[in-house]
Amino acid sequence: MVTVYFLSNKKGAVVHALDRLFSETKVTLRLEFISTEEFRDNKELLVSRILSASTPKILITYNFGYILPSVLVDNILGLNIHFSLLPQYRGPLPTIATILDREKVTGITVHRLTDQVDSGDIFMQVGYKIEYPITAGQLFQTLEQHLVSDVLPYLVDAIAGALIFDESNYFIQSGQVSYAPFYLRKKQNAFVDFKKMTAVEILHRVLAFNPEPVAFSFFKISGKKRMVNIYSVRVVDNVRLKPGEVIFSKQHRRLLVGSLLGAISLEEIAIEGKKRLYGGQLVSIRDRIRVL
Repeated sequence: MVTVYFLSNKKGAVVHALDRLFSETKVTLRLEFISTEEFRDNKELLVSRILSASTPKILITYNFGYILPSVLVDNILGLNIHFSLLPQYRGPLPTIATILDREKVTGITVHRLTDQVDSGDIFMQVGYKIEYPITAGQLFQTLEQHLVSDVLPYLVDAIAGALIFDESNYFIQSGQVSYAPFYLRKKQNAFVDFKKMTAVEILHRVLAFNPEPVAFSFFKISGKKRMVNIYSVRVVDNVRLKPGEVIFSKQHRRLLVGSLLGAISLEEIAIEGKKRLYGGQLVSIRDRIRVL
């Protein structure tokens, strides 16, 4: 029997899929789920229990958000599931960085846990084309669906067949290294500057920081400076506006804002302290809004 300790921030579709796949294998596999919160609050006890377990064991982390102590990583085979084509976008926020950089493909990497973040040898890697427009939240959900349907069945078979323990089945990461650090999620990084960014840059900033921390900009509304969260925009072709110029287009039934190159349609926004406004609802502020 092999015990698989699955460490993640919460139970969900991935854990349910593992339960089902484990029950279908001919080899006895035992799944034990450990949440981020549980590990943080009971680290010493859990580390001791895992190390003292007599059966063969594997650690798998997924969206865990916590660096495992070296005593575990050095003594037990540990794998991490990461949503990028490593070594691209090492770190906790690969989907945000992927969309900010307007990548056309992304993927899922299963790699060895080491004392360096997302730098271990790769066991398997699968690439997927990105279909824009897609937010970081939607991209994460899409990759998780691929994880359940494509990656986990192969991974469970590899565990059951002991392929996961064969060093010859791993390969060293190669290529240009890039990072997706935690500070990328700071609100200040989500600022949209209509006067200095192109329409395409603005679109990808809005997509990348949805659902959090949410892109934003500052407008003058009814004479007052207001922060406006921007949830959804669209690039509008064949409309020429000065950077920062705001008009209400009768043709599009939308507020349009000029950028450094191209125009943006505001599809969904929320003025600070107010409820969200969608598309045509923005007609109510068309004569009172200006970009700061």
